[in-house]
Amino acid sequence: MECRACAKLNLYLDITGVLPDGYHQLRSVMQSITLWDNVEVQPAQEITLTVDKPYIPTDERNTAYKAAKAFFAATGLEGGAKINIKKRIPVGAGMAGGSTDAACVLRLLNRAFGDPLTPAQLAEVALTLGADVPFCLWGGTALAGGVGEDLRQLKPMPPCAILVGKPKFSVSTKAAFGLYDEKPRETCPPPDAMLQALDLLLDRDELIAHLAALEK
Repeated sequence: MECRACAKLNLYLDITGVLPDGYHQLRSVMQSITLWDNVEVQPAQEITLTVDKPYIPTDERNTAYKAAKAFFAATGLEGGAKINIKKRIPVGAGMAGGSTDAACVLRLLNRAFGDPLTPAQLAEVALTLGADVPFCLWGGTALAGGVGEDLRQLKPMPPCAILVGKPKFSVSTKAAFGLYDEKPRETCPPPDAMLQALDLLLDRDELIAHLAALEK
């Protein structure tokens, strides 16, 4: 079984607080895009992982490996999975490459074993793997709160072109949030403008009328 593990962009991102356990509370508008990794999963006797990039770990440091382990722990099923990932999403780019791979593993294993976990239970397992994994389970366009688990689906964003620039170096999420914690807090505008922009884009007739008004 295989699936496309789509990358994620944060169209808007704000950190609203830090929890006692160190996790950061977020407010974000998340969007899936048509840049993806290919994830293949086959039931097996044990968990094994191969990746076509030699610098990516294939043991328990990899979130996809952790996802398979978490699935079997949550369901109580015996067995394992042979996982193969072909990477296209840049590593260390904040595009949820590891999280979306893990989400695909969860979905495929759940399907392969007859859906032992409900969507809600699957989301609970996903959250133990990372803040972006619950969103990556279903993708689309969503307003996220909490540490990323409080999701409200929005209307799908219309087709458009997005240019992503990735420098040669990578930035880990942990390091990025660590730098934020060292700096004074700054107030970020609420996501209202982004949500209004999305609503405007979603209604073609309204967009045309808006552009016409601007020309006047």
